[in-house]
Amino acid sequence: MIKPGGALGVVDYYVSSARPASGRIRHPAWERWLWRRWFAHDGVRLDPAHMARLAAAMPDCRIFEDRGEVPYLPGLTAPYYLFFGRRH
Repeated sequence: MIKPGGALGVVDYYVSSARPASGRIRHPAWERWLWRRWFAHDGVRLDPAHMARLAAAMPDCRIFEDRGEVPYLPGLTAPYYLFFGRRH
């Protein structure tokens, strides 16, 4: 649905796969378990394949991985990514 030359930006919480792509962050097993269950209480499905699908669909992309505060959980931070891709 993005025309040639168009851009797509996505920011989302996520957890890595047990074996992420080269150059990507690998979260420990306990953290992958915790955040999947925590977000599932609100109907949010953290799937490590989401970021990989975006990158496969738009290879001309930049991905930034970081951590952000979680409301109601002072002191805890959850992983998120920022994706910016452009369609040729």
